[in-house]
Amino acid sequence: MEREHRRHYRVAMRQLEETPAEGMYVTREEARGYAILTAALGALLFLMVLFKGRKK
Repeated sequence: MEREHRRHYRVAMRQLEETPAEGMYVTREEARGYAILTAALGALLFLMVLFKGRKK
């Protein structure tokens, strides 16, 4: 007996809304942006501490 081939279709993403009872949802694009911002701020903080230590 031949197995039936099923096709997978992409479904449009539904709008995600913030609900306090269920938590806060972010899209992948927003999460990527937050990660880049956090990394940049961390690198800036590291450089500030490094240069402040060299001034003495």
